[in-house]
Amino acid sequence: MASATQRIPSKRQTLDEAYAPPANFLEIEQSPDFSFKDGRPVHVTSQKQLDHKLEQIRLAKKMVALLKETEEVQRVYKVSCEEREVRGKEELAKRPIAKGVKSID
Repeated sequence: MASATQRIPSKRQTLDEAYAPPANFLEIEQSPDFSFKDGRPVHVTSQKQLDHKLEQIRLAKKMVALLKETEEVQRVYKVSCEEREVRGKEELAKRPIAKGVKSID
């Protein structure tokens, strides 16, 4: 039972490994850390930044398209619920009224 709770032996880490960037670290260049007060865009200075910005634009357009699709689905669902409610009211109106339920006063 003691062998089941023992720790897995790990490899000792050197200082170089400890202070090196992680193996799965993605080198993404950050855009300049300034902005203009009047709202002008900051110019792209490298191909990586341009690719990153184009990818962001592509994802934003895809998100807008998916949101429009979601709104259309919600609209269709609302219309179908309203139609179902109208049909239910029509069916209730067609049913005969039970005798003896209403009192005569």
